[in-house]
Amino acid sequence: MIMFTKVRFVFLGVVLLYSLSAVAQTLSGVVTDQKTKEGLISATVQLIAEDGKASYTSTDLKGMFQFKKLQAGAYTLQISYVGYKTYKETVIVPVSGEKKVSVTMREDVNLLGEVSVNARATRAEQKGDSLLYNAEAFKVMQGSSAEDLLAKMPGIVVEGGSIQA
Repeated sequence: MIMFTKVRFVFLGVVLLYSLSAVAQTLSGVVTDQKTKEGLISATVQLIAEDGKASYTSTDLKGMFQFKKLQAGAYTLQISYVGYKTYKETVIVPVSGEKKVSVTMREDVNLLGEVSVNARATRAEQKGDSLLYNAEAFKVMQGSSAEDLLAKMPGIVVEGGSIQA
């Protein structure tokens, strides 16, 4: 009877250790820049299990990340960082041990053909008891006189060569 109890405890111990090892795997890695080989700080690392559940972390000051207490199996590793192309790979976490990956990210360069900036200049500004007009904010024909410019300004009346505000 004592022998049977010892065998049962040993069997339960083996089953317990195996079940703990099934969820004790670790996935770790480093994320670096392709050109400089330096670690990318605070890159977003997403690990998606086969059932669709996702875990997130970010890289540390050396570009390193780690997921602990994983079940063995296939996962999708997705890493994103501002200004870089998103990295996506399927990784297999083994039944025992640790899986290490090294990811090199490439810059995502988009060249712009032409940039056009459109803005309106402030036409008038109140300073104390004075109203200041910005002459460049009013459109007049080339070769126009100051009188033509003043006629376009609100609150100013030009009549027969005399100006009234």
